[in-house]
Amino acid sequence: MAQILRTNFDHEDVEPKNGTDFQLGETYRLIGCELIEHVYLLDENGESNGELLVIDEEGRLVDNPVLNVRATELFWKGRMPLPQYNMYAAQLNLFGSSFVNKNQLDCIVGDCLHCKIEEIK
Repeated sequence: MAQILRTNFDHEDVEPKNGTDFQLGETYRLIGCELIEHVYLLDENGESNGELLVIDEEGRLVDNPVLNVRATELFWKGRMPLPQYNMYAAQLNLFGSSFVNKNQLDCIVGDCLHCKIEEIK
């Protein structure tokens, strides 16, 4: 089941209105933005895990963007060696949903949709 991952660590289970896949306008409404980006997720071996995040493509351009810790953890898993990932994830959890330093390692900001690739058309 797909989920909206919120910056405040809440999440909400969601299903596509048509029962099979999220339509473009639907994703805009779900995460509250005007331009989306698909971020494909990887497993520990760097291969696709069949899931993606739908994020606000312009999220880091707003004043005081808010870090989405869970989404950022999902993004980095499989993109860096496990020990480095574990250290990065611990730092994210330590600082929580603080405002984003624009010079920090890539991160996901704002609410996002976490779903299976086949749920997006």
